[in-house]
Amino acid sequence: MTRIQRTAAMIAMVLLPCTTLAQDHNYWNNQFGSRSALMGGAVVGGVRDTSAVFYNPGALGFIDNQSLSVSANALRVERSVIENGAGDGRDLDSDTLSVVPLLISGITFLNDSGSDVLGYGILTRNSYQLEISERRDVVGNILNSGTFPGEENYIGQISADTKLDEYWGGVGYSHRFNEQISAGLTTFVAVRSQSFNEQTFARVISTDTFAASTSNLSSNYDFYNVRLLWKGGVSVDCNPVKIGLTVTTPSIDLFGDGTSAGDLTVTNVDIDGDGLPDTFVADDRQDDLDAEIRSPLSIAAGLDWQITDQTVIAVTGEWFTALGAYDVMTPEARDFIRPPGVATGLFNSQDFLTVLDAADDVFNVALAVEHSFTETLKGILSFRTDYSNGASIAEQGKDLGITDWNVYHVTVGGTYRRERSELALGLV
Repeated sequence: MTRIQRTAAMIAMVLLPCTTLAQDHNYWNNQFGSRSALMGGAVVGGVRDTSAVFYNPGALGFIDNQSLSVSANALRVERSVIENGAGDGRDLDSDTLSVVPLLISGITFLNDSGSDVLGYGILTRNSYQLEISERRDVVGNILNSGTFPGEENYIGQISADTKLDEYWGGVGYSHRFNEQISAGLTTFVAVRSQSFNEQTFARVISTDTFAASTSNLSSNYDFYNVRLLWKGGVSVDCNPVKIGLTVTTPSIDLFGDGTSAGDLTVTNVDIDGDGLPDTFVADDRQDDLDAEIRSPLSIAAGLDWQITDQTVIAVTGEWFTALGAYDVMTPEARDFIRPPGVATGLFNSQDFLTVLDAADDVFNVALAVEHSFTETLKGILSFRTDYSNGASIAEQGKDLGITDWNVYHVTVGGTYRRERSELALGLV
C-alpha cells in the first residue's frame, strides 16, 4: 500500500479497509479460437487452425485449407466476491454479463505448395469488469481523541468500478521447411483502454458533544495505449507427437493518452498527530497525459500426443518475465492542498495522481484431453491456471487495478464437424 493509500485509509477511520491493490490483467484470462479455447490454450504444440496466428505462428505452415477461418464468441457471466471486503461479515460483490468476441482469423497461401502462409487475426486479449459497493453503520469509540472522547456514530460507504479491454490485431508469416518443421512470426498491434473510479465517504458524529468529522475520497483515471510486439514460433510434427515453442517479445510503446483526477476533503480530523483537528481540501485533475503500458517477454512450450487413434493429450506451459515498477501516467507536481499551510508536506498532486504498474514473473500451465467419439464428434476436457503477477509497488500514487487473484479454469465441451464447417460449444 502506498503512502497516499495509507493516508486515505487513516482519514477514512480505517473502517472501510482497502481491498486488494495489484493488477487486473491476468495473462491467461481469455483463450482464442473454437478448439483452442476448449483446449484451455494447451495447443502451442498441436494447433492446426487459424488461431495459430496467436498461439504458434510456426504452425500456420501445417494448415492445409486456406478457406478455414475461426470465429468465436464467449457469453461471460461473472460473479466476484471479496469476503469481508467492507469489514467483518460484509462482503463486496460484483455481477456482470457480457459477450466477448474472442477471435476472428484466417490464412492465405502464398504459393501453390502451401509452404508459405500468411495469417491474420483480431482477438480480445483481455476483458475485465468489476463493480462493487457497500455501506456500513456502527456505533463505537472510533476516533478516541479530545474532541471525540466517547462513542460516536459512524457511517461509511465505498464504491469502486474498473473496466479493462485490450485487443490485439496481428499478421503472421510462416514457412514450412519440410513435412516435419515449420517456423513463423506474427506482428501484433495491441490497443488497450482502462478506467477506474473509486468513491469513499466516512462520517463520524459524537454522541456526547455532537461534534462531526467527515472525509470524502474520490479517485479516478482512464487512458488508452497502443503498442507493438512480435511472437515467433517453431512447430515440429513427429507423428504421433507434435511439439511447439514460441517467444513473445516485450512490447514497444507507440502512443497513448489519459486523464487522472482526485479529490480528498477532510473536516475535523487530526492527521498530523498534533492533537488538533485538521480541515482541508486536496483536489486536482490533469488530462492529455502520456499513457504507457508494458508487457513482458514470455516463452511458451507445448506438446500434443496422439496416444490412440481416438485420444489426444496436450500440455502447454508459458513463463512471463517480471516487470519493474514504472509510471503508466505521470502528472505534474503541483500544490493542491487548500488552504495553503494545512497538512504541509503530506503530498502533492503528482504523489496523488500518478498511476503505476509492475508485475512479478508468472508461470501458467494448461492440460487437455480430446477424444473422438465418432468421425464428426469430439469431446474436450481441459484445465488451466491463470496466476496473478501479484507485484507490490512501494511508491506513492495509484496502482493499476484492484484485484490480485489466482484463477483456475476448467473447460468441458466438444466440436461437431460438418462438410464445410465445424461447430464448437463449451462451458468454462
